[in-house]
Amino acid sequence: MIELFTALRRLSLPLIAAVNGDALMSGFSLVCASDIVVAVEEARLGVTEAGDAYWPMMTPLPLLVRLVRHHALENIVDRDPFDARRAREIGVVSDVVPADRLVAATESWVARATGPGTPSRVRRGVDRTPILHRWGAQATTQTG
Repeated sequence: MIELFTALRRLSLPLIAAVNGDALMSGFSLVCASDIVVAVEEARLGVTEAGDAYWPMMTPLPLLVRLVRHHALENIVDRDPFDARRAREIGVVSDVVPADRLVAATESWVARATGPGTPSRVRRGVDRTPILHRWGAQATTQTG
């Protein structure tokens, strides 16, 4: 998984995710690794391991980079995934739409992220966070 998240981090354009259902456990990690997330109203997002009173150890970094500590704890303490609207409130999801609008809304984000005047390396120009940069350097060193 570290190799996957390292590869995702190296993309030059924003990573856009369309969530058409539940994004739990590793799926939630992929959502958190994305720059822009469009989710259907019925989506649930979170880590179900939190219900067993421990935080997932396999892929926690994208979650911790994306979530503020108290929001991560909210998922653990409540033992329930976030619904799509709550995920929007806390900054995990960019847009919440009815299921019949998911493709159109996602295509709209893609057009804005790749349209005329958008720098080809816009993602690399944005300061992702020192934590993610340190993680990427460590993952690269550890994997080759």
